[in-house]
Amino acid sequence: MKRIEALARVPLISAAAGGMVIGMKARWTQTVWGLVGLALAACSPDANNGLRPEGAPTLSDPSSASADVIEKRYVPGADAEAVTGAIAVSETYRMEGGGETVLTITGANGLTLEARLVDVISAEAAVGGQPLRGIMALADDAVPSHYRISTVSDGSLCGAAATASDLVLFETTGSPPEELTLLVTSAGAPGQSGAVLCQVLRYTRSGS
Repeated sequence: MKRIEALARVPLISAAAGGMVIGMKARWTQTVWGLVGLALAACSPDANNGLRPEGAPTLSDPSSASADVIEKRYVPGADAEAVTGAIAVSETYRMEGGGETVLTITGANGLTLEARLVDVISAEAAVGGQPLRGIMALADDAVPSHYRISTVSDGSLCGAAATASDLVLFETTGSPPEELTLLVTSAGAPGQSGAVLCQVLRYTRSGS
């Protein structure tokens, strides 16, 4: 009798074990496909998971280092000839640190200057009690740009006793010749009480 009962339980045990194996296989299959789905989503170009804005550059994208390099060349006026000579001006937008516009000026006399864009500046901002509009001979609708100087190769802009700190740039556009005016200060920006005027330099855009 006991042998018959034991034999009767064998199919039930086998069926239960089979159900467990089937259930485990199903769960394993779901887990595998879930992982595959996550991997595909991560590789999708549309999947940013909120970590970066649409269209933002990646580390493998060359534009993440710099982009939009613009270079222009200028012939110096009489006031700029001895200070810088002819100059090349380039403006680069760099993506590091949230993005910044960097101005680089190289002069025929060896001058190298790099400055970072702060913002536009009012033509009424004063240096030594005089507004930029008068010092730079700006038109009524002129909107100059203010840059903070980060590196400068020599003391030709403000002399040996001072260090150039800020630069104001304005370029006429439209009818040629395009004219560029640079104003350089030390010890602060125009509008700040300690700012000292170093140079006002004028240039004409070169045809090359």
